[in-house]
Amino acid sequence: MDLVARVFHLKLKALLKELTTSGIFGRCVSMLMVVEFQKRGLPHGHILVIVRQEDRPRTADDDMRSIGASEACWRLFDVPMSQRQPNVVALQVHLEDHQLVYFEPGQERQAAQAARRTHLTAWLEYNRESAAADPDCRRLLYPDFPSRYTWQAGQKVWRKRRQQQAAEAIGRVVSLSPRHGDVFYLRVLLHHVAGAASFEELRTVDGVVCATYREACCLRGLLQDDREWEVTMEDAAHAQMPAQIRRLFVTLLLFCAPADPSELFRRHLDAMSDDFGRRHRDLPDELRAALTLVELERQLQQAGKELRDFGLPEVTPDQRARAAELQQAAELRQLPRLIQEELEHGTRAQVVDACLRRSALWRHFIVAPLLENMRARRAAGPDGPELRAFCDWLLELGEGRAEGPEDGFVQLPPHLVMDADIDAVIDWVFDDLAGRHGDREWMASRAVLAPRNTRVDELNAAPVARLDTGARDTVCPHCGAFLWREERATLCCSGGKAREGERPSFAQIYVNDPDCDDPAAEAALRLGHVPLPRGTREPERARLLTLLEQLQVLLRQVNPYVQDFIHAAELPEEEVQQQRLVVSADARPADQHPRRYNRAEGFREVAVLMDEEPVHQDIVLRRRADAEGPFLQTVNETHRAFEALHFVLLLPFGTDGWQPDLRQAVANGRGDVRGVSLMQYYAHRLQLRPDLDDSLFRAGRLFQEYVCMAFARVETQRLLYLARNQAGLRAELYQRLQDALPGDAERELAGGDRVGQRVILPASFTGGPRYYQRR
Repeated sequence: MDLVARVFHLKLKALLKELTTSGIFGRCVSMLMVVEFQKRGLPHGHILVIVRQEDRPRTADDDMRSIGASEACWRLFDVPMSQRQPNVVALQVHLEDHQLVYFEPGQERQAAQAARRTHLTAWLEYNRESAAADPDCRRLLYPDFPSRYTWQAGQKVWRKRRQQQAAEAIGRVVSLSPRHGDVFYLRVLLHHVAGAASFEELRTVDGVVCATYREACCLRGLLQDDREWEVTMEDAAHAQMPAQIRRLFVTLLLFCAPADPSELFRRHLDAMSDDFGRRHRDLPDELRAALTLVELERQLQQAGKELRDFGLPEVTPDQRARAAELQQAAELRQLPRLIQEELEHGTRAQVVDACLRRSALWRHFIVAPLLENMRARRAAGPDGPELRAFCDWLLELGEGRAEGPEDGFVQLPPHLVMDADIDAVIDWVFDDLAGRHGDREWMASRAVLAPRNTRVDELNAAPVARLDTGARDTVCPHCGAFLWREERATLCCSGGKAREGERPSFAQIYVNDPDCDDPAAEAALRLGHVPLPRGTREPERARLLTLLEQLQVLLRQVNPYVQDFIHAAELPEEEVQQQRLVVSADARPADQHPRRYNRAEGFREVAVLMDEEPVHQDIVLRRRADAEGPFLQTVNETHRAFEALHFVLLLPFGTDGWQPDLRQAVANGRGDVRGVSLMQYYAHRLQLRPDLDDSLFRAGRLFQEYVCMAFARVETQRLLYLARNQAGLRAELYQRLQDALPGDAERELAGGDRVGQRVILPASFTGGPRYYQRR
């Protein structure tokens, strides 16, 4: 230690002399120094030198021209800092016509036309043009080319070394990651394909030109197989949930570059979609794969990738729409309660119950539980004791303290039991059925429940049989539909030609009557079926008649469906006798757009059928109908002309309505085109817009009928969907409804009646029994 301190002291004195006397940094004005002799470590000193004002550094180059002693020696004494042998040439790699081009703003086109050569393009050009004079060049790989050839930076060409000495330089291709895509596989090919003369030759394997460099690598066997990733996915399938397996698969796609992602997806689809199979029973394999692909696509899009980037199958719009429906149904099943989407349809108590707990004032409320039935305790009158006894029994039943003759049974109070007589039950529930059957509120407040469908049919048939048939106003002469006293003549059917003494059908009144050649007579026929107010004078009737004639003329000019009916009526009888004229939804002129409706102009657009059933969405007309013949068939509600034919005055131009294949419009041209449901169509249609015609909302009662029809169509479609998708909706999870029918299996074994098929509707379905019970 003493020797170290003495040597340090001598060197410190020499350094101070250089700083103060020699003035290597300039003339020293003053100096401050502190020396530290540490217990652990070598002694060192901190020196502060203050030079004259004119000797101080003025610029950044003077102050920081050297960082460290090594750089100072290199700058002052020209001593090399590093050395490398042999020389390394960094070789560029890029796809065809993807080389970097530098340009000034505004000179983009000129720079693109005069694209500079790169190491790679010059190597391909040398192999292509100099192979005859220098056959050795076709034996070298791209990374080995600098060992025999030199790069002329000024001319951007390769030249053969004159002294023919190898290993004077080595080439190293720029490193890339599999995440860079096809350029990475081009780099792999450059390390294995010698003497290529073009990019296409690099992709050629055994005379076959591959579409991508990755495919060429696979055919040459340059890529490793996916055995390692197979083992990884198999291990994950034994210990992880399906959502975690899907995240692992996305990680492999993004960072591990599997050789065949589609095959890896196919092998482990069951493990990645197991939760979808449990959530949606009887789910087809196609939809299970679609749900998995949608989830994988969502995670890949967060990293800026798509399914097509990895060769995975694309999801069709129909599969995407079906997957969205299943996911929405699964989310609804997880909700603790079903909240109505439109609160204006709920009662006051429902609105308060849905919103009160979310209020900012809820924390100031004190919940006081009601432990005693106050109404029953305070009930007066002759029914008071009986009401209190019933409340006590009901409380015992809820707490499980009610006794019964056997386990699993409860003894009901005598006043709640009635003889098994259907007439007695109907007399007790509907005590004034003959006088008040027309009171809807009175009828809706009464109901008889039964556990079996057979008993329900008997209970429904009994009060209907007691109804007075004289309450009917009229019966439809075409289809026999029952018309109630409060109703007008509804469009219950679409009959054919009116018989003698009968009312004309809908098509004759609102579209066209082939038997009326005179427009005035046709207008008088229509006016005769309009219920005019009492006391309507003749001038007012004449004005209405003139208005109807004008409407007829206008509709024949602008409404394509009216023109179709006229055209169908004018066809010769010998051509269409005992045949059916079908205005097909798919028929169109050859030069028109397939989604545009076109008026039938001849037999090239109107098909005449003999013994074939019409398409589901076609409008079918019976051309001739005698007393024994068939009538016009009803226009199917899924046809796009359904609204235009039923509401001719609301839609005078024959505007197409909703149809099953209607799709949403995508503004930016990207993304999937989803279907439009009937509810979405009416939600869009029944909106006021300042830039569109609002004549629909000015139609008065006709607009009300249009809205009622829209509500009925939407509810009908919802009911059909629920009835046809019971398995997908997993309606068996409604355990309380199943618990309401205990002991079915035991009673069936004892010879009792079997319970038929049950179609269980959700509580939010308007029109169901539970909906009316809640209200």
